[in-house]
Amino acid sequence: MPFHYPGRPDDLPPAHLLWARAAAMAALAEVGCWTPLSLDGRILFYDDGGGNTWRLTWVEGNRAVLVGYDHECSGTLELLPDSLDLLRGAPAWLPWEWVGGLEAAEQVGFVYWWDGAWARAPYPDDLEDDGLAILLGGLVATDEAVAALTNHLRRGRSSEATHDAVRAAVRRVLLGAESGTIDRADVTAVRELVAPDEHDVDAAMDIARRTGLAPGTERPAMAAGLSRPERPALRAIGDFEWGLLIGDAMRRAGETERPTPAPSPELDRVADWIRGNALDPGAGTTLTYSPLASWRITRESGEQVMGFDLLPLLKALREAEAHPEHGRWFFVRMVVTAQTVEVDRAYDHWPHWHPPRDPSGGRVWPDTVVEEVRARAPRWRPEWARLATEEARWSPPALTVEPGGSPSAPLRSLSPDEQKEVLVEIGRELVEQAPQDWRELRLSYRTLLGYEGVEYRAVGPSGEVTPLPRPYRAHRALSRLREGVYTPGRGTWFGAEYVVTRPGRYRVRYSYDDEPAFGLDPGDAGYVADALYFPRDAEHTPDWLRRRIGGGAG
Repeated sequence: MPFHYPGRPDDLPPAHLLWARAAAMAALAEVGCWTPLSLDGRILFYDDGGGNTWRLTWVEGNRAVLVGYDHECSGTLELLPDSLDLLRGAPAWLPWEWVGGLEAAEQVGFVYWWDGAWARAPYPDDLEDDGLAILLGGLVATDEAVAALTNHLRRGRSSEATHDAVRAAVRRVLLGAESGTIDRADVTAVRELVAPDEHDVDAAMDIARRTGLAPGTERPAMAAGLSRPERPALRAIGDFEWGLLIGDAMRRAGETERPTPAPSPELDRVADWIRGNALDPGAGTTLTYSPLASWRITRESGEQVMGFDLLPLLKALREAEAHPEHGRWFFVRMVVTAQTVEVDRAYDHWPHWHPPRDPSGGRVWPDTVVEEVRARAPRWRPEWARLATEEARWSPPALTVEPGGSPSAPLRSLSPDEQKEVLVEIGRELVEQAPQDWRELRLSYRTLLGYEGVEYRAVGPSGEVTPLPRPYRAHRALSRLREGVYTPGRGTWFGAEYVVTRPGRYRVRYSYDDEPAFGLDPGDAGYVADALYFPRDAEHTPDWLRRRIGGGAG
């Protein structure tokens, strides 16, 4: 059975089958062959030797817990602990002390719990993977487990036993494990095929008995928890949308006059670098720089110049011009000629002379802004500073957007021909990543600026649906398409359904007015940010969106 990305509870087999297959693998390790599974007290422990692990344990009441992480694939690790709680909604019976110990050791990238069915905490829609598929894919069904265990048993062995013979012997052991009737003779048969001169089966049968795989034995179980402990609070707003909101507020703000910094050696060094590396005779070169956004060096001809070795000089200039009360500038523009230097600085706003390249470029790095604003004397903090505090991350001020207005950042429109090119490129990538035997490919995309959900599925000849990893370029292209079709007043769409049928035809349907069906709601702040960058007039603002952004009635 294919896995989703990230994993879903229904990807996993029933807990007793998952346990039986893993326990059988741990038992057969004792016949002298390497497998990544072992029994650690009441816990089945998987360790691939590369820092990727999972643990499975039963809990009294015929319940179970699966905890694991993959250091490459568990994208959840980047969200912990402030933006995601892997135990949100977890039941009181969970062995909280045990799970909490793993959390403290930073060994948790996913948690699933079983009480008649698997469940887990809700994930953000833009999470690409939690690591479940790569770690548990070999145990999802009997055939996959047989193949995985056969490969493990034959690894590094010079046994003359055929692959089919080993596979058949392993299947008998696994079927016995799944029914709780594992047989010594079947374990012995495996040993004789792969390691006849090493070990006996006593240790393997001991694990079988301790894990409840043998007749008349029971599975071990941890004591159930008695109550759900208080969990850490989560941020009310993500860094991306927080940066979008601060960036928008800065572009709408004014500037408080300050004394001009005195000439300095640091300013001279920047000007000299430009004269020596980016200045045409008789012309001027413009530099715009910010620690919050991209920076540019532009000759008078319009040519862009690279200048990575200039960056340390610009950072030094910003520090040299810092004032203990006024603070440091966020943006600087220098127009340099062979004899002159003209400098503009912006301490309180995002100036028009340094426009974002696209909507995503309209965000700032919140931590940089928070640090700067906090260091200033109160009278030199701009009005939007209420957004740039640690408190705002957890409990932002009331955010509303009135219908209408202009986009907060420049939008790059696409002509009909350009839109078609993007759509064709999306279809091409879907086909490239599809399995060989497909009848239809479906890509579902729901989005706000900075938050998106993607589902990619293949439909086989008999109608079976296979989930596939999200295509990297396709959802980036859809984001570009959403920007490119924006219409002033009308806005842009929130969702797209893209379908490819053989031999290579595609169709796409957009949703302009329906609320996106996110699995985990991004919160009202996400909709407010999106409305600032893709505004709509009142007549094109549906009621659900008006409630989200707090704008007045149309």
